[in-house]
Amino acid sequence: EAEIPFTGSNSYSSRLCMDKYRSSILVQSTTDLSIPNTKIVRLKDLQYELNKISLPIFLKPNKNGSSICSYIIKDLNDIEEILNEFLPIQLRSQFNFSSSFNSYLDELGIPLSHPGKDDLCLNDVFIEPDLKVLNSANLNPVYISMSNTINLLTKKVFYIGKDQSGKTTIFKKLIRDYYGKSVYPVLIRGSDIKNANIDKHVRAALEKQYSDLNWDAYMQLDKSKRVVFIDDLDLSTISIASKIKIFDRLKDIFSIIHSSMRDTELYSSISQKSEFYWNDSNLFEILPFGQVKKDELIRKSVLLSNEEPIEDELLIRQVDGLYKKIQDITLTKIPSYPFFLLMILQGITTSSPSDYKFTAYGDCYLALIVFSIHKYIGPQKSEAYLNFLSCLSYDFFINRRSSITEDQLKQFYINYLQEYNFPDEMTPMLNNLLKAKLLHRTHDDLIKFNHPFVLHFCIARYLARNYHQ
Repeated sequence: EAEIPFTGSNSYSSRLCMDKYRSSILVQSTTDLSIPNTKIVRLKDLQYELNKISLPIFLKPNKNGSSICSYIIKDLNDIEEILNEFLPIQLRSQFNFSSSFNSYLDELGIPLSHPGKDDLCLNDVFIEPDLKVLNSANLNPVYISMSNTINLLTKKVFYIGKDQSGKTTIFKKLIRDYYGKSVYPVLIRGSDIKNANIDKHVRAALEKQYSDLNWDAYMQLDKSKRVVFIDDLDLSTISIASKIKIFDRLKDIFSIIHSSMRDTELYSSISQKSEFYWNDSNLFEILPFGQVKKDELIRKSVLLSNEEPIEDELLIRQVDGLYKKIQDITLTKIPSYPFFLLMILQGITTSSPSDYKFTAYGDCYLALIVFSIHKYIGPQKSEAYLNFLSCLSYDFFINRRSSITEDQLKQFYINYLQEYNFPDEMTPMLNNLLKAKLLHRTHDDLIKFNHPFVLHFCIARYLARNYHQ
């Protein structure tokens, strides 16, 4: 397939030889050779099947190529000891996150910096948000901490949150929490769901998110070990009926379904058309940070700035000073979600006071984009790159694109030069925007905007500047 010359059998033959069960069937059906009977069983049924088979037997993973986890069983009394060794090794070797997915779970997702650390990761600044229960029968408001949602008895958990409220971040942390309990989550983005064939999306997610795991091996796990997260379900363009069909299928595969959306409209629509199924669910709203959560976030930021231990009195003074500045800003139209608070903290700690008078969402988005350009590309090129991104975003908008190939970007760049000057050639320009985390190269080598707010802000900026056209 890759058109690379090699010697020996083809890839199909190689795969067949690695599959013990299929190989044995082929040999039995096409030759007169006498070989031992072969049977394939699920991991969860292994002990039961072993009690039905006459000894001795040879036990080995179907598709492993080495001698790891290979056993000769001659006595039933040995089975329990072998299983205790065999099953954990199987789980460890098959159910590891891929390096790219591990990196994704650790990323902030936005190009933030900090005086105490250049490249922040999620754990550096994460503070667990509070959730409000929206479908409680209690007359008084009911609240729950994010981490407690993995202990719920319900099979469907829904999170309502505005843009930049932290829905994806919550899912990243919950995925880590489940994994730490030997439960193996799958993450699916709502925007990727184009039809009701959800099995296809689960298979693709398994392939990308785990280093050595396929559908068949995953389905051998007990159902309690399988959990799915659907991020931004409302971004899927399929019909309500198709979404209900998807959830009916997901409940057969997974023990718990977590899903996020921007408001309750979709949840209400699905509930009305599938009332019996949706009764067994929890509905939560992601709350903005109050005084306590803001204080925790600021305290974490201050401690990150100091390599040496800091005295309590000095810590309190620094936290109080930053808290007052943040309060002055968030009393305007800026919501107190971590995304905006972190961006404001960045502005306060890296800029002069006149640079962080944020009065609206747009000011926050512009400051974040400009900061990334200044840091990774250079302040002298800020306006040129911002204009290029605005024009590129508008091209995405009018052509209904979510990504482009590098050849398409090159053609856009050539057309752009006919109307505007630009300081850099195509290759360094692309590398700069990737380094600044404003553009992103996908696993299949497509180019897209790294975060929705970058795309949406740049589109709005282009329209505002060209409304007369």
